Amino acid sequence: MKRIPRENSGRMLAVLAAAALLGAAGCGDGGNGPADTGTDDAVETEGSGIKYETCPPCADPPSCRPGEVASCCTCLKLPVEDAARTSCTDMSDYCGSGPVDIACLKPEGYPTPGTPQTIDVHGVVDVYATGPDSDGVTVEIYRENDDGTLGELLGSDTSEATCAANEAQLPVPHEVGDEAAFCPGACLEKIPDTEDCRDLGYYAISGIPTNTALVVRTSGNELTWKNMYSFNIWFFDADVTGGKAFYKARCLSVDDWRAIPVAAGDVGGMAAGKSAVAGEIHDCGDVRVFYATVGTNPRAETLTYFNGVEDKLYPDLGRSSYGTNLDGLYAAIEMDAGQSVWVTAVASIPGEGYVSLGWATAQTFPDSLTSVTLRGTRPNQVP
Repeated sequence: MKRIPRENSGRMLAVLAAAALLGAAGCGDGGNGPADTGTDDAVETEGSGIKYETCPPCADPPSCRPGEVASCCTCLKLPVEDAARTSCTDMSDYCGSGPVDIACLKPEGYPTPGTPQTIDVHGVVDVYATGPDSDGVTVEIYRENDDGTLGELLGSDTSEATCAANEAQLPVPHEVGDEAAFCPGACLEKIPDTEDCRDLGYYAISGIPTNTALVVRTSGNELTWKNMYSFNIWFFDADVTGGKAFYKARCLSVDDWRAIPVAAGDVGGMAAGKSAVAGEIHDCGDVRVFYATVGTNPRAETLTYFNGVEDKLYPDLGRSSYGTNLDGLYAAIEMDAGQSVWVTAVASIPGEGYVSLGWATAQTFPDSLTSVTLRGTRPNQVP
C-alpha cells in the first residue's frame, strides 16, 4: 500500500476561513471576494493573486461558483496544502526529490523552441489500471494544431507483445546480454489484485518531428479498448538517443471506462456519446505534483482526483478540497464531445504563494478519453 499524503486540517481551515475566494472570467482575472454565501450565484471579483499565468485572453470566460477562483479560462478551488513532488518510493515513474520545480513558469526560465528534427519514436503500450495484454493496440501520432485540435496523421504502428517490449525498458545504452534478464518472462506490469503480469505490446514509428506539439492516439478492439487521445506531447532534443525517443503510449480498457465514473459518483455511468478529460499534473522537471487543484472549461459534470495507489488507481471522493494525490491524477467526467477544452492547474508553493502550474487546450471526441498532462510552460505557450 502506498503512503498517502496526510491532510493538514489546520491549514485547510485557515485557508477556508481566510477567504472563500470567488472567480470571475478570464485568464488571471478572478480574485479575492466575500465569504461563501451558500448560493450557487457567481460573484464578480478582482485579481486572483495566482502567479506565472502564461495563457492568452479567454474568448469564452467561465462563471465561477462560490469557493472558486478563475485561472487561465477555468474555475477551480485554491489548494489547501502546499504542493510537493512525488517521491520514487511512492511511484515508479515521473517521480523525484526536492522542491517543486517551477523554473519554466518564470520568464527567465521559459523554454526555447528548438529546431524540429525527424526521429523514430518507440516504446510500449502501457495499460491504465485494469485490462489485458496490450498486444494488437494501434498507436498513431498526429501533429497538434495551434488551436489544440487534432492535426495531420504522421505515422502509426500496431503493438506486438514481443521481446522488444521488454528490451525497450532497458537503460540506453545497456550491456550486451542484459536482454536475458528481461526476456522472456519478465514482468513489466503487474495486473491489479493478482500475482499475474500482463504482456506489454511494443511499437515503433518513424518520421516523427522533435520540438513539435503532438497527439498520440491509441485504439483497438472496441470490445476491449476505448479510443484515447493524448495531447500536449513533445519530444525534445534531450529525449533523443541514437535518433530514437522512448514513449509509453497509454491505453484505457472498456472496463475502466465504465467503472471509473461510477466510482467517482456518476451513478449512471458514462452516457453514450460523451467524453472525458483526464491526465496528470507534473512540474517543470516532469515530476508528478500532489496537492494541486485542477479546472476545466467547459466545466465537467464530475471532477475527481485519485487514491495515489499505483497498482490500483481509482477515484478518491475525499480529495475534492485537496486536489491531486501522489499519482498526480485528475479526471473530468461526462463532457460533451466535439469541443475545445481548457485545462489548468494551480498549486501553493512555499515562498511563492499560489502559482499556475500550466495550461493546455485539447479536443474531445465521442466515447473517447482525451488525456492532458500539464508539464509547465510549453514552447508554444511562451508569451
